[in-house]
Amino acid sequence: MRVLGTRTGPGDSPEMHCHPDMVGYAISDCTWTLTGPDGTTVLVAVKAGKTVYLGAVDHSAHDVWTIGSHALLIELKK
Repeated sequence: MRVLGTRTGPGDSPEMHCHPDMVGYAISDCTWTLTGPDGTTVLVAVKAGKTVYLGAVDHSAHDVWTIGSHALLIELKK
């Protein structure tokens, strides 16, 4: 497994990248629009203290929260 700390500011949009299956833990309230390589978008909103499972994904992310986001991403290895 690999643990990543991530902080994004309001409006930040990291470039297209990929993750294996992962669990996310929101340190702050987090709201992102994730965009796949085909242009499909999905809104992901997680309240502080909550976790979310995400399957392997290629995406770019756009922080739509007004104060930025802080989360831990735990990538699962096979």
